[in-house]
Amino acid sequence: MKKRLLIVCFVLTVIVLHAAAQDNEPKFTVTGDLTTIYTVGNADETQKYPEPVAGAYGGDPAKAAKMNGYYTAVNLYANLHPFPWLDGYFKLYAIHRPGSVYFPLQMENTDPKDFTADMTFDSVYARANVFQALNLSLPVELFVKAGKFKAQASAFGVVSKYGTEQILYLMNIKNDFTYEMGVTMDSPVNIIASAAANYRLNEATQRYFDEDGMEDHGIPVPDKYAPQIFASLKMQNLEFSSVALSAEVLYGNNVSNIYSGNAIGFSTLCSIGINDNIKVPIGLLVSYYEKNIDMLANAAVVPEKGDNTMNFRDSLSFGLGTGLRLTTDFINVDFNLAGTYNSIKHYYRNDLEIIKFSADAMVTISKSYFIGGGIILGTVNDVNWKTRDDADITKDEYDHTFTLADNLGYEVYGGINLSKAGKIVIGFNQNKGLSLNNMLEAKVDGQMKYKQFETEWKDRLIEAGGLYFKFVAKY
Repeated sequence: MKKRLLIVCFVLTVIVLHAAAQDNEPKFTVTGDLTTIYTVGNADETQKYPEPVAGAYGGDPAKAAKMNGYYTAVNLYANLHPFPWLDGYFKLYAIHRPGSVYFPLQMENTDPKDFTADMTFDSVYARANVFQALNLSLPVELFVKAGKFKAQASAFGVVSKYGTEQILYLMNIKNDFTYEMGVTMDSPVNIIASAAANYRLNEATQRYFDEDGMEDHGIPVPDKYAPQIFASLKMQNLEFSSVALSAEVLYGNNVSNIYSGNAIGFSTLCSIGINDNIKVPIGLLVSYYEKNIDMLANAAVVPEKGDNTMNFRDSLSFGLGTGLRLTTDFINVDFNLAGTYNSIKHYYRNDLEIIKFSADAMVTISKSYFIGGGIILGTVNDVNWKTRDDADITKDEYDHTFTLADNLGYEVYGGINLSKAGKIVIGFNQNKGLSLNNMLEAKVDGQMKYKQFETEWKDRLIEAGGLYFKFVAKY
């Protein structure tokens, strides 16, 4: 009740301040968007889950089995600019989805959400330009930012629509109460250097036993915590001749709200202008995560004792993307190729080397009508992941081979752009295994998950897909 009252007061404040901002430079602006997707599932009776799982077809004997998916998300953004040196930002967020169960190397964990039951302040922060507030004219600017927000990688190198090369997904301080300080310089090059920390400082994340051979491996260390730190150095939009360049270097300690040790990252985007109508983007990303990060599932789940998420070690990834951008008065063409090389170590399973690849394209006519599609290879090479023979562990006898056939995804779609205010899309997708976290217009956490056709449950092979209808409105 108190939470709903707080949200009502916030909305009323937005309305009053927005109405009061009548000068040429509004001090308060409000925007928002709504996205809704409905998916008609394509599973059959044999693809039901045999046990209760979030967002799964079947599984819970107390509930009717449902194969169709749904996703609705609404955002309300408010920007406050009361003084030239001060900016405020608020974001209200609500979502309705079936969620997803976590499977190592295959899918991130997303909990079910009920749109009618919960609306949250997703972000609330203020950013102050210190030197400007003190009327100091200096070649650099000092800023302080505090509140509930996510300090994260910009990931300049992401080029493709699939985001296959997005390996900096976990390089962040998740949406928590955060302090950040930094300096910016606009000339001769736009450079931003900043550092952020969780408000609990050295008590930000729970420590876990993670030394090899320890009997208590994977369980919390009583009354022991670790700091969470994020630092970055960015150079943006450096232009010379027909080339524009952006790059960032990152360091994180216990990123993504989990006891993950040291992490480093790098990304760069080079956009080459061939002529007035054709551009070629080239993106490169590199990441290293010390421990407890499941790179391919895009999630780090704090588990109970024995869950193998707490046993990932030394994940090193390289991502590369390129494409073609053709822009004319009548037709626009976007074409992308992307891939990643992932080297993943584990406490008691063998090392993995997995290569992912994707291709996607979209054609837009008269800026109004578009068609597109793509294919993603969750693993180009066959990779066997099994418990090592010399591992001092008896509870895990895992032995599975990731093959291309079990980890393939594709998607086709078409639609209409509603000016700049939204779009309508109709499409079909089918994603399996390691391709599940990469979709074009569909949403993985909005689709029901099925056991892969003609597979055994012990193999934990999953898929999602079907015919979907998507509507996006911006206001």
